[in-house]
Amino acid sequence: MAMVGPVLRFGASAMLISIAAGCGDRGGGISDQVGHVPPHDLPTLVRRPVSVAAMDRPDLMYVGLTVLRDGAVAYVASTRDAPFLRVLDTAGARVAAFGEVGDGPGEFRLPNRLWLIGDTLIVQTHAGGVFATFSRTGRFLEEFHTRLTDVSLGVMADSIDHFNPSELATRRIVRVFRTPLRGGHTREMFTRGDSLIASALKPSYEGQLRMALPYLASDHRVVIGNGLDYRLHVYDSRDRFLYEIRRDVGHRYRGPLELELAREGLSSLFGFRGPNGERAPASTIARQLDGLRTVPVPHFDKSAFFFDERGRLWVFGMANDSTVADIFADSVFVGRLKLPCFDRYGFRSLSGHWLALNCRLGDERDPPYELQLYRIDP
Repeated sequence: MAMVGPVLRFGASAMLISIAAGCGDRGGGISDQVGHVPPHDLPTLVRRPVSVAAMDRPDLMYVGLTVLRDGAVAYVASTRDAPFLRVLDTAGARVAAFGEVGDGPGEFRLPNRLWLIGDTLIVQTHAGGVFATFSRTGRFLEEFHTRLTDVSLGVMADSIDHFNPSELATRRIVRVFRTPLRGGHTREMFTRGDSLIASALKPSYEGQLRMALPYLASDHRVVIGNGLDYRLHVYDSRDRFLYEIRRDVGHRYRGPLELELAREGLSSLFGFRGPNGERAPASTIARQLDGLRTVPVPHFDKSAFFFDERGRLWVFGMANDSTVADIFADSVFVGRLKLPCFDRYGFRSLSGHWLALNCRLGDERDPPYELQLYRIDP
């Protein structure tokens, strides 16, 4: 089993994780050094081999990837055919397949989001405001109906946090709300606002409003982040500000593969017609293509924040086409781990002592994505 831990300073080898003593950037990479205990509480990641049967492989990638506290993983296996969802154990063997088409309790047309509370899986359905809960074996538990029309940010045992990013066009501050799942009054959080939200959502260089807010809601902490200038605000469960995390790491730019895929996506817009038959202006697309290499992109985006079993905050992002995780003990930077995984969609999950990643192998590969599972030690 491969181990990921602090072994060398960053160098030419893209697969090494590094740690720098004293000040500066502490990092990590791939190591076979079994039993090594990292300094400064920087954990070691031990990769577990996972073999997924063909009938349990997803349509394309591991959408909604969620890891349970014992290392089992849940994900959306198909958006076309029921059963939509799978749960696998740490070796990749099927634990459950569930999620049927219909309008009855526990049924839906399409799963939208997947959340985890304890060992309970919460499926946000195509209806947006409908949440169905299941056990880890796929047994239907209960269903919640809300009037939610906003973008979901996080689900807790009894409530959901949400926001409307389009407010940025008419207000200086974008509001975040918390709605009880079992009925009750919706309340506005951060009543004096948090300017970090608006700055994180400001339009990108293409002029498009950012719809994804780096956000984590748990029973004891709320974390908001701006990935462009690497700032995080941490609140307690009562929305009281605790501290800010800021790292002076400079701008981030797309790596070679990330740049190639972004170019392919923009190039595909040539000749594309909108709903009224209009074409995307060729000059606009050409200008955006020219700027892809030189325009900074966020260090982290959606699904970036997790707390581990020891209460450390993990901040996930991309660097040079690899997944990186910056780890903090409260506001203190512990170190950086670098993993051999490219996933620009942010399908990742951390729970307890386990980390699961959705990693791109390439369009020419079958399957094109793989599931990586790691044990966090200590």
